[in-house]
Amino acid sequence: MSDLKNMNLILLGAPGAGKGTQAKRIIKNYGLIHISTGDIIRNEINSKSELGKEVQEVVSNGNLVSDDLVFKLLKSKIETSENGCLFDGFPRTLNQASMLNLEVEINKVLFIDVDDDVVMERITGRRLDPETGNIYHLEFNPPSEEIKERLIHRKDDTYEVAESRLNVYREETEPLIDLYASKGMLVKVDGNGTPSEVEQKIADELFNGVKV
Repeated sequence: MSDLKNMNLILLGAPGAGKGTQAKRIIKNYGLIHISTGDIIRNEINSKSELGKEVQEVVSNGNLVSDDLVFKLLKSKIETSENGCLFDGFPRTLNQASMLNLEVEINKVLFIDVDDDVVMERITGRRLDPETGNIYHLEFNPPSEEIKERLIHRKDDTYEVAESRLNVYREETEPLIDLYASKGMLVKVDGNGTPSEVEQKIADELFNGVKV
């Protein structure tokens, strides 16, 4: 069991593949530390640290946070982690993968593979409750009739934006799949199915069905 907690994993998959959902289940089941670039950036900004102020200035100017700056944030999180880490959202590019390789020994790379049409259906069917922040899906996680009318369709979840995000993923992130496959590190999991079905597939493929 302790070996599972000491593993360093990378989570890969297209937008809408279910990475966020499965990340929560993996860290709960196996005791790994969730290294999410989005969460780390937001937390650092909210902490008003010197690094956070630097990130805030970049974001406020409408610029993307550089690989070097993102890695600074990740490194401080990694150094304080007692258990293994689950990297979610990093690396996204071959350059980021090279940076991570110098700092951390990765045991496995988990690739959640989902058909493009399913990805588009998952993204475009999402709806946000502006009062609670909860996210629903019109088909897979439908809201109750009482709140249905107040739900909104986020700009990020429109077909056009989803298609653009998918194109960026194909260009920048998909090359990582071949990279890690060539190193014998890639574990491919069929992401088509319910969250619980995919969770079990991950347990079977990566952890021999074991949950801590």
